[in-house]
Amino acid sequence: MRTLLLTLLLTGCVAVHAQERRWALEECIAYAYEHNIEIKTQELTAEEKRIALSEARWGYAPDISISNSYSLSTGRVLDPTTYEFVENKTVGGNSTSMGAGATLFGGLKNRYRLRRAQLDLRASLLGVESTRRDVRLHVSAAYLEVLCAEETIRDAGQVVAELTAQEEKTARKVEARKVTVADLLQIQSQLADAENDLLTARRAYDIARLDLCQLLELDDWASFRAAPPDGEELRGGGVADDPAALLDAAGALPEVEAARVGIDLARRDLQIARAAYWPT
Repeated sequence: MRTLLLTLLLTGCVAVHAQERRWALEECIAYAYEHNIEIKTQELTAEEKRIALSEARWGYAPDISISNSYSLSTGRVLDPTTYEFVENKTVGGNSTSMGAGATLFGGLKNRYRLRRAQLDLRASLLGVESTRRDVRLHVSAAYLEVLCAEETIRDAGQVVAELTAQEEKTARKVEARKVTVADLLQIQSQLADAENDLLTARRAYDIARLDLCQLLELDDWASFRAAPPDGEELRGGGVADDPAALLDAAGALPEVEAARVGIDLARRDLQIARAAYWPT
């Protein structure tokens, strides 16, 4: 009877899970790209760099200033038409001025600042790409942890079901005096250990789902279900074992390119500092 109830329970769980939504790996990665806080932070930083680049381009534009003033006097005032003081009169005046100026030479600061702003934007975009790559790796690892935890639960549940059936058979044999009570106690001890392993597997499964949903910025982690990857996802497109190919792949990483851009940024900062020696 106990085996039948356990079988029905497992079958019901499978039926319920079959009706629930299951997240594929690429779906999780796409969701993380849209909602992950670290990626959003890097994208906002890149937007700030775009604004800084626009400001650097406007550095070539001339400075234009316009001012306007209006004055009003009443009582004993100076008449601007006759330059004589008059009594009990109101006199108003308006003055407008406009000026423009452009730097003919400033040590090429604007050029260096523009180039630096372009490199700064490039570094920020590489930071976005690097963060996306890290999020993809972390989501993939957490996703595999969820799948492994599910498999562990299935294995532990199968062991519990087998030991439960064996316990019932041994109990009947004890009643028939074919085996001793010690044999039944040994099986019950194994069953208790298996049930404890099942509880541990379920707890590890909950932790794995929670970790993955934190990466996805998904609140409802309790209802999260992962779909097993198909053959194409498992096969993937790895890098060949050729050392030259490995070096090329390492050189194409956004972290490496960002380091190169960082060196160029330092050189531009040095050029901007040296430009201060030149007269304006």
